[in-house]
Amino acid sequence: MKDRALKLFMSPLITVGMFFLLNPTFALFDPLPDFIGYLMIIGGVYELTALDERIELASKKLWYLSLLSALRLLVAFSTFGYDSSTVMMLCFVFAICEAILIVSFISDWFDGFDYMLQRYGGFSALRNQTNTRFITGVFFFARIGFGFLPELSAIFELRAYFDIDKSPIWRELASYKPFEIALFALIVLILGIYWYANTLKYIKSIRSDVDFIKNAGERYLDFASDGRDAETRFKIADILVVVGFVFFIDFTINLKPVLPAFVATFLLCAACFMLRSYTDFKKLILPASAAVICQIAFEFYAAHAVDPTVF
Repeated sequence: MKDRALKLFMSPLITVGMFFLLNPTFALFDPLPDFIGYLMIIGGVYELTALDERIELASKKLWYLSLLSALRLLVAFSTFGYDSSTVMMLCFVFAICEAILIVSFISDWFDGFDYMLQRYGGFSALRNQTNTRFITGVFFFARIGFGFLPELSAIFELRAYFDIDKSPIWRELASYKPFEIALFALIVLILGIYWYANTLKYIKSIRSDVDFIKNAGERYLDFASDGRDAETRFKIADILVVVGFVFFIDFTINLKPVLPAFVATFLLCAACFMLRSYTDFKKLILPASAAVICQIAFEFYAAHAVDPTVF
């Protein structure tokens, strides 16, 4: 059936991916890692990237945002216990980078969907559109801003250290940080729930437009028949292999590994799995699985039973 050509777009990938984005962030830590959500949304619009270059550009921005999110989470664990001024500086850098990418993403995302709905007869979805673009911008910038503001208490802590006479006042101001985090997190969560419900309605209206799904599906089949899926599969496998080798780098902070090697073996195993149709994958299942399990067991034992300070 032609309408099943957009099976990824019709799947729950976008819906579940957006769920990973609605929660607030706490300094550098993200309880529901954004990069998982971004990667799922990228998969959900995979077919549509072949139909409009703006959706393809938006997908690339999601790749950059996912890398930024993964790096932020890695830095969050690597800088655990660092002074508040360092954390504030890192939060500011990540907030600026994320804001720039979000601005570009929102423009490409909604402009691309508006064009495709007109190009492929999605007039029913166009008539039912709401102010999703505005709500998306408000939510993401509130999320970025309110996630950074509590970290400004580091300024009060520094002032308390240098201004001895007024030190109690500065420390009193810095002590309000937990309350700021709770208040701002509540605001972001409320905005996130509203954004999530509104965006679900937006995506649902597009999926429910029979003419758009039929016309866009027929158009996509022209690209799929040219081997686009196979080419994309090779690109993803290449990325998994390259990132996997990066995790083999023995980089440590305070003698604690930052890039766990078991992630590398897992990514290489995933790359082999993606290319299973081009080789005899059955011969690789056992050694690849054994490599992942052994590496995890080795690092677990090393983390709990080995003293890294002993020469």
